[in-house]
Amino acid sequence: MENGMGVEKMKRFVLGLGVAGLLLAPSIASAALQLDFGSKHGNAPTLANSDTPGAAGQQAIDLIFTETGATENEGLFAYDLLVNVPSSARNLITLNGVEKPTSDFVLDVPAGATFSVAESDANHVLVNVSSNNELADITTGKKAAHILYTLTPAGLAQGLTSPMQLLTFDAGSTVFGSGDPLRDVNIVVDLTDAGVVGVPEPASLSLLGLAGLLALRRRRTA
Repeated sequence: MENGMGVEKMKRFVLGLGVAGLLLAPSIASAALQLDFGSKHGNAPTLANSDTPGAAGQQAIDLIFTETGATENEGLFAYDLLVNVPSSARNLITLNGVEKPTSDFVLDVPAGATFSVAESDANHVLVNVSSNNELADITTGKKAAHILYTLTPAGLAQGLTSPMQLLTFDAGSTVFGSGDPLRDVNIVVDLTDAGVVGVPEPASLSLLGLAGLLALRRRRTA
């Protein structure tokens, strides 16, 4: 089963997502947040969204939030994040892992946060992150994860000759949850990374999901 999930577990999450979606769909607003692979530069971005060619050896890139609309305190308390190497780019890049950002971490709360790597291989990384019942405001420059990668010889040779996207978010498995009982549990985040050209992999199912977010928020406020 893709991403290591069993059939029965997937069925439970599908059912939960369907129920949660019916409950939440009428009130979910347009995204006022965007999550990008690094900072934006130029019109022909490479993996690092840089104006310079990629370098040999292990590299790293942060996943960085930008507020794109009216600012608000989202009350973030948990999220799942899945990043894939599209099949078209698997001869160009190898993922080496994922870490908690060393600075500007979005859940850098006083009580600390749990940053767990659920899955990691050459083609995808999946993390589960949660705070110790504390809520955080997502502001421009805050980071969700630190991705480690190596460009293959073919990837290095490509350089800036193609704007093809080398990493994509799995929108079906990337969810952000609010612990604020006065707002939607699902924090809408734009994952298209508009500065890079590419078609994401088919969306798979989140480990957390909207049903899981609802359950966690109920437990937190109980």
